[in-house]
Amino acid sequence: MSFWDLVFPEESVSQKQVFGALNLTCFDEFETQRLLEMIRMFIEKKTEICQLFLDRVTETIADDYKCYVPAEMWLKLIMERLTNKYYRSENQLWYDLDMIA
Repeated sequence: MSFWDLVFPEESVSQKQVFGALNLTCFDEFETQRLLEMIRMFIEKKTEICQLFLDRVTETIADDYKCYVPAEMWLKLIMERLTNKYYRSENQLWYDLDMIA
């Protein structure tokens, strides 16, 4: 969770709409589509490797996974975050990508 995700109970809907209208994302629509395209192309080229990192690791696969990984991250989540304009800086995107590695 990031600072931008926090919503306090006393905040009204109009305040949420104001923050959403600011469009605080660091990527414009063209950059977002290009990044998504590049991730899809990478997944297609490296399917055998990327299959391991497409979805969240479930406890049935590795029950002690969370003991070794400080924060979970997977490719579909990054793509979803790009689509939803989650990233406020390029460093946030790079951090998430590095988390997978």
